Amino acid sequence: MKGFLMVQQFFPHKIGKKFGDIPAILRHEYIYSLETAHTRPEVFTDFIADRVIATQLDLLRLMRDDDTVNDTVNDTVKSDVSALSKTEQTVLAAISSFPDYSYDKLATYCKLSRPTIARTIKTLQSREYIRRIGSDKTGHWEVIRKED
Repeated sequence: MKGFLMVQQFFPHKIGKKFGDIPAILRHEYIYSLETAHTRPEVFTDFIADRVIATQLDLLRLMRDDDTVNDTVNDTVKSDVSALSKTEQTVLAAISSFPDYSYDKLATYCKLSRPTIARTIKTLQSREYIRRIGSDKTGHWEVIRKED
């Protein structure tokens, strides 16, 4: 142990790299079990077995399908994200009624700015509510699905 403390004192960066995979809270126990292993190998074996079991228990806890607070919050956020905003509903309704309208005509009809129309249309396309059929100049909008 004395050799390790000396190395740790003068070369702390080397210890960090050598034992970097071992959490700081376990390093002393790990080093002790290594030093003791040549006289009592069961100490090191028990240490490793305990770590493996603890890791597996942590993984099982993470994989468990119960609804934790975070999972409930995430479910709420996901469900809110899937709903269309008022602006998206307005633009989707306008496109349903007037699929040939340009951004400028949609902006005038919806009483929104052109950049808002462009941003909303991009969102509706990425969420697969609408798609463009044909070219930008002569094409038209097609509603793939109505509001959920």
